[in-house]
Amino acid sequence: MIISIMVLASLFTTIQTHPLLSLLTITLLAILIKLGRNYWLGPKIPKEFITDKSNNLTNKIVIITGVAHKGIGYYTAEQLIELGATVVLAVRNTKQGEITKEALIKNSQNKEVYVMELDLINLDSVVKFVKQFKEKFNNNNTANLHLLINNAGIMFHPHDTTKQGIEIQFGTNHLGHFLLTYLLLDLLKKNNARIINVSSLAHTMIRKESDVTGKDGFSSFSSVDLVKGDCKTIASVYDLYGRSKFANILFTKKLNRLLMNSDENNKENNTKARAYCLHPGVVDTNLSRYLPKWMVLLANPLMSYFVKTPLYGAQTTLYCALAPDDKLTPGGYYSDCKEKESTAFTHRVELQDRLWDVSMELCKSYLQ
Repeated sequence: MIISIMVLASLFTTIQTHPLLSLLTITLLAILIKLGRNYWLGPKIPKEFITDKSNNLTNKIVIITGVAHKGIGYYTAEQLIELGATVVLAVRNTKQGEITKEALIKNSQNKEVYVMELDLINLDSVVKFVKQFKEKFNNNNTANLHLLINNAGIMFHPHDTTKQGIEIQFGTNHLGHFLLTYLLLDLLKKNNARIINVSSLAHTMIRKESDVTGKDGFSSFSSVDLVKGDCKTIASVYDLYGRSKFANILFTKKLNRLLMNSDENNKENNTKARAYCLHPGVVDTNLSRYLPKWMVLLANPLMSYFVKTPLYGAQTTLYCALAPDDKLTPGGYYSDCKEKESTAFTHRVELQDRLWDVSMELCKSYLQ
């Protein structure tokens, strides 16, 4: 140990007395820091996906939920607007949504951006949004919808419930998007659309067999009671967030099975619509607002180097939206613009089916 300190001290002295060596050392350190930062930012979507003529999105309608100013949804929308898409910003706060819209179209020739109210905490709001969307974009009695990006979410929200009494993270991150997707399914199937669910690596928090089995497994989805109320007695807010992201993947895989198993002999039901899910990375957004302040203050100086910017956080969403069909696996889970393996639990068909049944039960009064 003493020898190592002496060697480092000697090296430091040598660098100080040789200006050229000092310059080279500083340059090398700067390069290493830059390379490290690039590694943590992750890749961008391949340029050919953007320049490909098949990705001219003119006259194609996209819905993106939860588009906060300069967040992941913002940079997702920005790229799709650039490609000519008509983009619907489905947001809870329409006043903030209009500010976001103005920022998006400020330097764009494409002004086809619309703000519509959608509060995922309230299933009545979801029904209202779908009704208004179909009326607004009605074309020969059928709306055009080519891409649904379920991007909105909350993380580590204090124990609480939605307007319908559902645990708030499950209700916002999964159930609201489930109902939204289900009510738009006719349009999505008709237009051979893509459904993209923004999940998270946090789905790996569901890691024990006891989490997903039996009546007491809080992520077993064996009963609607497991997701009703604030769930304070059965799990922490951190585990409940993990459950909601776990549900995003189960939902994607079940939905994709239903889409692929549509009756090929019935032209009305036959569709090339597909569902995908993804982990955007650890991204510097306001999702961390419910973390303890001391933790944020302590972690910020270090984490700012290791986390992605929202622009880079949007890249995997864009990959799933724009990649050619042969580059994607239907029902697949993606991260850093490539397919990754989600946990073994997410592949269990019985869990996928149970979540679907529980979701349908919770939404049945809104499906009339």
